[in-house]
Amino acid sequence: MKDASVIAAVKVAGDGPSILSSSFLGAKSCTFQSCSGSGLVVLEGGQTALEDCVSSNSKLNGWVVQGEGSRMEARGSKADRNQHANVNVGAGAFAVFSTCSMGSSSSSVGLAVRGKCSTATAKACSISSNQDGNVWVKEGASLTLEVCECNNSKKCGWVVQGEGSRVEARGSKAERNQCANVYMDAGASAVFSSCSMGFSSSNVGLAVTGNGSTATATACTISSNQKNNVQVTEGATATLNNCESNGSKKNCGWLVSGEDSCLVASSSTAVSNAAANAVTLKGGKVVCLSNCDLGSKDVVNR
Repeated sequence: MKDASVIAAVKVAGDGPSILSSSFLGAKSCTFQSCSGSGLVVLEGGQTALEDCVSSNSKLNGWVVQGEGSRMEARGSKADRNQHANVNVGAGAFAVFSTCSMGSSSSSVGLAVRGKCSTATAKACSISSNQDGNVWVKEGASLTLEVCECNNSKKCGWVVQGEGSRVEARGSKAERNQCANVYMDAGASAVFSSCSMGFSSSNVGLAVTGNGSTATATACTISSNQKNNVQVTEGATATLNNCESNGSKKNCGWLVSGEDSCLVASSSTAVSNAAANAVTLKGGKVVCLSNCDLGSKDVVNR
């Protein structure tokens, strides 16, 4: 590797040009800054390991990992303030991020994971304040979040879209995003445990929509959102266990709308919401299995 602390733009590719003759790049305390394209690109089976590195202010992406067998591991590093996605993982690539920051993209998303067999894991990362959403998981990709914060986007905190797309989040936050804190559709699935999805400034806490979309939340707080705290529509299913969906500013704690849409709840609360605590519309169903608190009110059928 070049003996330098600042590298203008690096491309790491299994069969392409690289600053190494092999397809592996190890970088420590390096800066990829103000690039005319993307800061760091890993393609076609290339592999890279970053420690305490910064990729910022590029006109395209901060880090790109694309292609089957391509791999990135980043620790204590930042991909911040890039114009497009701060981090883009796709086309079967694999990435692991630990104590990283992926914030403040000026026109796009913090972390995008797209395409069948594309997988990423983020641990103790901050993925916040991105213009077009903090996290996208689309087109059959999967993402695991552990103790991450994904707050303050002008759009959504987490977006999970497409058949086979999946998010598993533990101890993480998607809060204070202007649109839905979490939005799911088109056959996506998610499992949340000990997560917070509250304080959306203009929209919903958890929105699960579309036939085949499923969400399971355990010990989560989905409260104090401007509109509905939990919204299940168009044939989707949500399961809540030991969750709070309280204090919606304008709408409901739980809203379930559409034939085959269903919310199943146990040991959960939906109280002190402005409009109603639980509402069903157009054939939607709420099933309260045990120990649910709706503030001494029944489910409202409209």
